[in-house]
Amino acid sequence: MGLEAARPDVWDDPLDLWHGTTDDSAWSVLSGLSLDCCFRAADFGPGFYATTSREQALMWASHQARRRGGGMGIVAFRVPRSALLGLRCSLFVRGDRDADDYWRMVFCCRAGGFHGVGGAADQPYDVVAGPVARSFSRWSEREAYQVYDQWSFHTLAALRILDGGDKCGWISQKGAWIPMAQLSTPA
Repeated sequence: MGLEAARPDVWDDPLDLWHGTTDDSAWSVLSGLSLDCCFRAADFGPGFYATTSREQALMWASHQARRRGGGMGIVAFRVPRSALLGLRCSLFVRGDRDADDYWRMVFCCRAGGFHGVGGAADQPYDVVAGPVARSFSRWSEREAYQVYDQWSFHTLAALRILDGGDKCGWISQKGAWIPMAQLSTPA
């Protein structure tokens, strides 16, 4: 029998992504995504970033809350993988020192440059996914976190997939995570 007999005819498990942020920003993310407030010098350039790791998103939410003040927020997205088929994607599996293509993109984008299909800045990749480079003080040493990943969405077409799918959020209030669906939207 083996594995072949247990294999389904079609595999399209959804991609679960997490976005860690502040409580105020979580409300904004749930109401609709925009590229207007994206940090330009991120690993893959300006875009909306998420991860497959809930733990990583929680750590980022904690970092953002300390840096910007306020509470923590986290938003989860469930994306059908088939929804990504029509998008221009660049996926990096490795972030070790020898992954030159990954590091060339990180160096370019963290310096404020852009990525583009065929090198055209007016044709950015819709989605880029790969390892997370270490902090700004160490990225030139070509070190990436081994257990974290990032998915970045750079175009309106990519954001529509996130906005059109299942999403839900939680905010931290007095040490407890509260589903945002149970709360009223802040004025």
